[in-house]
Amino acid sequence: MVEAGADALCFEPMTALEPVVAKYGQTHCIISSKVDARTLTFGSLAQIQAEIDATLPLAKQCAGFIFAVGNHIPSNVPVQNALFYFDYLRKHWARE
Repeated sequence: MVEAGADALCFEPMTALEPVVAKYGQTHCIISSKVDARTLTFGSLAQIQAEIDATLPLAKQCAGFIFAVGNHIPSNVPVQNALFYFDYLRKHWARE
């Protein structure tokens, strides 16, 4: 993908994000996070927060980063969990 000229790279949460950020974080936009749809659907708010918190320091190392939930956000995610995800991310994701 990189050799073909991609400007952004998308990864699922099962991909180790640390080596991706180390290799491509300064040259490509990374589309990913450690947040998984299963956690949003079946996890606690603390588990959702932990996955966001695990992503934030990596995201801040990137020239460009788009938060994306692995497996996307399906319709069966409890509204409370989805709102928590967006609210928590909005409060804590700021580029400096």
